[in-house]
Amino acid sequence: MRKIKIIISILVIGICLVLSSCASLFLSVENIPGSLEEFTITSEYTNSTYHLYVYLPAEYTQTGGSYPVLYKLDGDSNKGSLREAAYVQNLQHKDVIAPFIIAAIGYEEKNQRKRDYAEKPDKFASFIVSELIPEMDSRYNTIADKSGRTIAGGSLGGIAVIHMLFNQNQYFSNYISLSPSLLWDDTVYFSYEKAYAEKNADLNANLYTSVGREEGIGTNVSHKTLCTILTERGYPSFTMYREAFDGKGHMAAINCGFEKGVLYVYKK
Repeated sequence: MRKIKIIISILVIGICLVLSSCASLFLSVENIPGSLEEFTITSEYTNSTYHLYVYLPAEYTQTGGSYPVLYKLDGDSNKGSLREAAYVQNLQHKDVIAPFIIAAIGYEEKNQRKRDYAEKPDKFASFIVSELIPEMDSRYNTIADKSGRTIAGGSLGGIAVIHMLFNQNQYFSNYISLSPSLLWDDTVYFSYEKAYAEKNADLNANLYTSVGREEGIGTNVSHKTLCTILTERGYPSFTMYREAFDGKGHMAAINCGFEKGVLYVYKK
């Protein structure tokens, strides 16, 4: 009996340690201060209709000011932005970060993340910058320039963020790329970096990127390689923070990376 109690105690301690590393991801989403809104938008570039989950902080209707926007890919997961909203509101309550809007991008019908994030990222990027951003700026009190925009995504969404970094960096100031699938299509995303470097001497952007050490050698090596290349470029206006999580597989690393990325970008 004593042995069983010891094993149970060890399991409980282990679970508590796991939760504490990303505890806010498990908060209740009920009675979240602020508000959640939804709308759809059809793109002429991708011929898809997107479902937007928009979280407005509690201060939004009180202050009358303008707010930065975090554009979050894979908005269909985790009930849109509900989990992210709970996490963000918790941080704001603790006065850790400043309030901001979340625009979580999902799909109205068939999920086309593979097409949008990896196969035809140029068309998806055109939808973001030419259709979605103007729509968000017209609907809400946003900081309607590059300084007020962040884009975040994980896995295939992570390489979509990298694509935006090298091809649409005039629209976003901050990029959160989590466990990016850089091995996609024979590492084609490295060619985007190379093409950018051949034409530009600077990269005015702020990148947070992370990976889990348990995701496999290929994922870890490709991630470290890209970060090394970016560091060696020596872009004067470029800042980057790279993080590797011990004991984390793909999804666990993405969840923790989102938490850390938000802190990195919005911490007071």
